[in-house]
Amino acid sequence: MNFTRASLPCPVIEVYGLTEMGGILSATLLGEMEPGRTGTRHLGLQVKLIDVPEMNLFVKRDGLGEICVTGEACTKGYYRDEANTNELFEPGGFLSTGDIGTWTKEGAVKLIDRRKSFFKLVQREYVTPNKVEDLYSSSVLANNVFVDGDSRETFVVAAVEPNFTELRKFLISQAVIG
Repeated sequence: MNFTRASLPCPVIEVYGLTEMGGILSATLLGEMEPGRTGTRHLGLQVKLIDVPEMNLFVKRDGLGEICVTGEACTKGYYRDEANTNELFEPGGFLSTGDIGTWTKEGAVKLIDRRKSFFKLVQREYVTPNKVEDLYSSSVLANNVFVDGDSRETFVVAAVEPNFTELRKFLISQAVIG
């Protein structure tokens, strides 16, 4: 987002929402610059974070939880699809977004990643492979990056397709190859 804001000659805002809740849940205001911060909640919506015990995430302990929302804009369910409708709502009646988030000190929701994207290492540390992939993919030395992990291991593994043209230039500039 920082690159996008620096590259474009116009204000850039971040918007967070779902089809199931009528579009926009929240949006940053002009001048808000923290990447990943989903901004001010849309009027008429209630937002909360709930524990995700199967991921060993607890809001009070970790400050992270699944983002859930309710309000007039939220769907009442999927048309003629009771099974998926039942999965869409948590026991308190809030719509489950499938996203993991945290609260900022200003009281806004900050999106961390999709719930399905996380995996846990043996030391109980959660990894969001998309964020690691994005970080390494920002290098001109990498064309493609894939990150994966195993809950029985203490580390992640990355497969990287190098950009051989840029890699060769870099190695020559470092006097590693002639």
